[in-house]
Amino acid sequence: METGRKNVLVSIYRPQLKKFIYVTIEVGKGTTILDVLKYVKRNVDGSLAFRYQCEMGSCGSCGVVVNGKPVLACQTEVLSLKRDKILIKPLYNFPVIKDLVVDYDSIMFKRYRSNPPMIKVNCEFDELVNPQGEFIIPPSIQERASIYARCINCGICMAACPTISSNREFLGPYILLSIYRYYLDPRVGLKDKLLERAVFREAGITACHYVRACTKACPEDIEVAEVIQRLKRDFLKNLIVPLKQQRLEVNFRSSAIMK
Repeated sequence: METGRKNVLVSIYRPQLKKFIYVTIEVGKGTTILDVLKYVKRNVDGSLAFRYQCEMGSCGSCGVVVNGKPVLACQTEVLSLKRDKILIKPLYNFPVIKDLVVDYDSIMFKRYRSNPPMIKVNCEFDELVNPQGEFIIPPSIQERASIYARCINCGICMAACPTISSNREFLGPYILLSIYRYYLDPRVGLKDKLLERAVFREAGITACHYVRACTKACPEDIEVAEVIQRLKRDFLKNLIVPLKQQRLEVNFRSSAIMK
C-alpha cells in the first residue's frame, strides 16, 4: 500500500432492506465519500442507489449521514474523518425512497410551496410595467442578503435539526432561512406577513431550541440558527412597540384628564 493510503471498512445502511453493505476499500488523499459510493456501485453492488450530480459542492444532491453527521458526500474526504470504520446512512428526518435516496419534497419543497416567502415590490403596479428606474438594494443589505442566498437546497440543515426529529410540524431551518432572505430585501413589501409565516403557531420560530446543529452542519457556512433568532427578535419588536405606544397614549390621556 502506498504511503498516505489506508484501508477502511465501509458500512452502507439500506433502510428498506434493513441490511448493510460491507466493503473494505483502500483510500488516499482526496478520496471522498462520493468516490467510495461510486466504487461500491461499480464493483460491489450495482443496485445501490444514491444521488449526485455536480461533484463540486454546488448542487446539494449528495447529502448523506457519515458517522452520525449529515454531510455532502462529494465534499467529505475519507481521511479527514480519521476513522478506520465509516458508516453511511440516508439523511435523518426525511422519508427514504431507496437506500441513500430520500424524499426532499415532503419535508422541504411542499412546505416551501405552502409557506412561500411573499414577494410584493414596494411600488405601484404602473412602476412595474413601465419602470422609471432601477429597483436598487443598498450595498450593505445586498452583502448580507447574498450570504443567505448561497443556500444550495441540500437539506442538510433539516437533517441535522433535532427539533424536526421530535416535532414533525416544525417548519425547519431551510424554510425559515428562505423567509429571512426575502425579509431582508428592502424592495419586498408585506414584512409583517413574512413574520407571521415564520411564527406559524408552535411550528415556527418559537419551536427552535437554538441548538445550532443547522449552522454547524451547513456546507455553505451560513449562520442559519442566528437567522431564526433574528426573526424572533423582530417578531417580539413588532409585538412590544405597539404595546409601548398604547401605554404612552394612555399615560398622556390620563395626565391630560388630571390637568
